[in-house]
Amino acid sequence: MGDTTWTNLFTATSATSATITGLVSNTTYEVRVVNHCTDGDFDATVSFLTPCDALPLPFAENFDTWPSGYNFPNCWNKGTNYTTNYPSVITSYSLSGSTSLYMYSSNTSYSYVALPQFQVSIDSLEVTFALRKTNTSYAHNILVGVMTDPSDFSTFTQVASVAPSQLNVWEQFAVALNSYSGSGQFIALVSPNNVYSYPYLDNLGVSAISPCMRPENVSAHDITMTDATISWTDTVTTDFVVEYGPSGFAMGTGTVLTTYADSVMLTGLTGNTPYDVYVRGICTGDTSNWSFVTHFTTECGTIDSLPRGFNFVGWGTGTTARPTCWSCGGYSNYPYITTVTNTLGSTTSLALYMYSYSSNRVYAIMPELDSVSYPIEMTQVVFRAWTNSTISTSYSHKIIVGVSQNNADLSTFTPLDTLELTSVPEYYEVAFDTVAGLGKYITFVSTSLDGASYNYAYLDSVRIELIPDCQRPNDLVSVSCTHNTADITWSERGSASE
Repeated sequence: MGDTTWTNLFTATSATSATITGLVSNTTYEVRVVNHCTDGDFDATVSFLTPCDALPLPFAENFDTWPSGYNFPNCWNKGTNYTTNYPSVITSYSLSGSTSLYMYSSNTSYSYVALPQFQVSIDSLEVTFALRKTNTSYAHNILVGVMTDPSDFSTFTQVASVAPSQLNVWEQFAVALNSYSGSGQFIALVSPNNVYSYPYLDNLGVSAISPCMRPENVSAHDITMTDATISWTDTVTTDFVVEYGPSGFAMGTGTVLTTYADSVMLTGLTGNTPYDVYVRGICTGDTSNWSFVTHFTTECGTIDSLPRGFNFVGWGTGTTARPTCWSCGGYSNYPYITTVTNTLGSTTSLALYMYSYSSNRVYAIMPELDSVSYPIEMTQVVFRAWTNSTISTSYSHKIIVGVSQNNADLSTFTPLDTLELTSVPEYYEVAFDTVAGLGKYITFVSTSLDGASYNYAYLDSVRIELIPDCQRPNDLVSVSCTHNTADITWSERGSASE
């Protein structure tokens, strides 16, 4: 349609109908019929869209070639009774690539997407997809079923209902359609009415149901710094292959294990490291699809070598960015890692932002110190800290340093030193030689003091080290000065005589 050159199908005919052959599916055509009369020639024009071809298997769609917004490609159908034409393609979240589908429903409205038709019977198919929910207020469930007419929602028949259980995590689902017994040929995913639901949907796939079913309910448990147990359920076979590796590894490059049980222990892992694991069944003359990926992270372990430094690089920035293996919290999203501009020559432009309000205590608890190798009383912490430049009785500018016995219970915190910060980043040093037996977690606390409502503290370049035999002098101050003299004092912290 839109071409200026016409293809002449018939030179002359007295018939009132014709069949046009050799057309291409999913293509819009324009046809013109010219009527030759004694008093002149008159034409009539009509346009039509040829139907879509039924698609082969396997099928995959991650929506990355679709334009953002509400316009879907031909051969896909969508519908809603809401005022906005959901579903839509968005860029806010994606499991792979850059886009996903945003579904929406409310107490009175629904939305759905119907896939193109496939070349095989609908009851021989399995549909897979990933869902993500971004709040805990609503169910975010999706109905999976079949439609006889993809433009008419009343023809939808439900086969299953699924919903993500975790917040801000992509969860993958598989629904077999072998229980469907109707005549429909269009798979549909529905965000149903009578409940608020607006999940994000990505990595949609359709394949033939395999007699050798993929293992289900794959989980990681009994996780330590170096080991993890992986278990699953399977009713078809007792032979399995497990492949695992660091998070994001390419299938075929991981470590492969075989087992005749429904669980396996992974050993020799690295502490504080995220891993991915997949499981597949081995049947007689066949293998199952790989299970959906299961993620787990090994435990942090203890700080067993000194000195140990933290500059907050590699953990991202923003209100959800926190150093791994630290225990953080106390008020809203604080503390979190943020970009700073006044680092005065630091090797990093990142800092842990510890803002507190009212009586809230915002805390940052470092990983556990190995008390056998390094008892707390043998160590000290050196760090750089500063505050904002606001001068007001409503603001305090302090950071409290101490130790905790339990990194999940701030009531076990014993304060050791309260430091007054300035707007200029300065290095501070706190030794723990007086706190033997009081804890093994070095802890920083930000809280409003001296009647103030707010407290601001920035922290970076944190380092744990052994207390040196010859310690730095402490409390260095200038007590008086003239135009050509100055008196300074300091405190001796060790055994220096000169």
